Amino acid sequence: MVDVRSVFLVPDDRLDHTLSRENPMTKSAAVFLFLGLFLLAPARAEDPPAPAAKKSAVLRLKFRKDAKLRFRTRTEQVTSTEVFRQTQTIVQENTWTVKEVAEDGTGTLEISFDHIKFESENPMAGKTTFDSKAEDAKEKRKDPRVAPLAAMLGKSFTMQMTPRAKVVKVTGFEAMMKDALEGNPMWEMMKEIFSDESMAEKMQATACEFPEGAVKVGDTWKHSGKMNLGLMGSLTISGTYTLKEVKESEKLRTARIGWEAALGSSSLKAPAGGGMGITFTLTSGKLSGEIVLDLGKGAIRKTSYTITMDLEAGGQKIRSEMKMEQVLIE
Repeated sequence: MVDVRSVFLVPDDRLDHTLSRENPMTKSAAVFLFLGLFLLAPARAEDPPAPAAKKSAVLRLKFRKDAKLRFRTRTEQVTSTEVFRQTQTIVQENTWTVKEVAEDGTGTLEISFDHIKFESENPMAGKTTFDSKAEDAKEKRKDPRVAPLAAMLGKSFTMQMTPRAKVVKVTGFEAMMKDALEGNPMWEMMKEIFSDESMAEKMQATACEFPEGAVKVGDTWKHSGKMNLGLMGSLTISGTYTLKEVKESEKLRTARIGWEAALGSSSLKAPAGGGMGITFTLTSGKLSGEIVLDLGKGAIRKTSYTITMDLEAGGQKIRSEMKMEQVLIE
């Protein structure tokens, strides 16, 4: 899916430096300093230069009516146990069209699905590939493993987002997915996950909501959210954003933001129909990522993060790692 932010979660270590108050060389140094001043007067030591001021920026998105932004998102996921390994890669291109801009700068965005590539492999089902631009795309769309993704091509949903990147509302995502999964028995188990409310919640959980005022390099701010997984339960995300860098050139001014977060959950349960009701325990979960904001254009140029989760179920240990990168296409 679109990782808006698509989908789109660990504290940093700090070193404290202290200076000693006593130094055994202090008296000797003072004598030599005095002699030096006496012999070389009127020469004097210059004050050390003042440290350079840290760069700062006001982080904001700028929506302009009828503007279009195109993004390419690549998501790679590997799930493995001692006896099983599944890999999945999804590449999609989306167009964000600004339909309306409110007085406070909030944008109403139409997000369409223009191109989808999909590759999945596991020991049970083998390898599955799909490219919506390939010659065999029409035939492969009939594959039930591909059909839900392929059905989204050419369709769109609407999202409202403030200049501070707060997701206000999502409309039309549930209807789009219901149409894509029409007749698929998985829909009843997944409809809560794909509801408009759940999608707004997920997008906000993995979106960088900017601080109200200006921030300096090194400043941090907190972020927390929740991801509703329907019958499977939910995940919580709690972390910290840090302004790492403000970079300027003749044509571009950008802000680089780091993101470290922890994932939590009381329990996750596979739906009875597809996973026999197995309960998963999340033993550890973390997210580490980065966001690059174009300060002049008011658009996110790049978002990337890695989510790693360790789970236990039925006596087995499971490792899931997902890497996501979303890039603005010029």
